[in-house]
Amino acid sequence: MNEQIELNEHHQRRLVVSCQYMDRLLADIESVMTSGASLSPFPKYIQDLSEREKGLTTKLVATLRRQLLEMLIARGVDVPGPTISSRHSILTCLGYIDIAMEELKPRYLKGYGPVPQSIAPDLDRSVEDLQATVRATISELKAQQNRPTAGSR
Repeated sequence: MNEQIELNEHHQRRLVVSCQYMDRLLADIESVMTSGASLSPFPKYIQDLSEREKGLTTKLVATLRRQLLEMLIARGVDVPGPTISSRHSILTCLGYIDIAMEELKPRYLKGYGPVPQSIAPDLDRSVEDLQATVRATISELKAQQNRPTAGSR
């Protein structure tokens, strides 16, 4: 009587979704720990972990991920691979950044009160410079997307 009892598809889906959620939280922990290396002018976190605590947390994240994967495999649950293109995700974020930049122009800011005429042209130029950088990156990423890679035919 070596009959193996398997989880139904609903159980399996719940396990995968929960493990993916936990993995996103682990990614958030990694992001918090590495945010000190970011060049962001708007840091969110105070870097108050010692090197020992960072090492301990890094090991914990790796251990939990390994255990989650082992739990799924032991129960015969297929672990899904990636489904979202990095390029697509970056292009989408850059598109939203472009929109947010557009809304910094004086004609949009007038809803918050009049923008001084002495500042408006300079603010417009600054925003257009920012948008030019974003749009150049978008164009380059889109151009690379349409080029065949070395191994593809």
